[in-house]
Amino acid sequence: MRPDDVRNMVLKTTPIGLKQADVEAALRDSFRRKWLVRHEGASALSKRHFTVPVVDGDYYLSSNFASVGIFGGTIVTVYFLFDEAGTLKDVIARVWQDSI
Repeated sequence: MRPDDVRNMVLKTTPIGLKQADVEAALRDSFRRKWLVRHEGASALSKRHFTVPVVDGDYYLSSNFASVGIFGGTIVTVYFLFDEAGTLKDVIARVWQDSI
């Protein structure tokens, strides 16, 4: 599954405009995933390559959606960008390699 496929699947359950509590409920109930809330400055957030402009006050949740391999492997992490009011602005998926 490609990152765009994961993003599209996630957006069907957590559409843009949803509140953070509803996204967390979907992660917990629909996807059975854990998540982390991260606060970074706008310049650091911009480096994550969200598809919308990032401004001060924005923050994100990250959740690992897939991993292949017992000792490391390919991991798909989904990032949910929220505005200062806690409204979902964007979702991106990134693939990265982990190894021991």
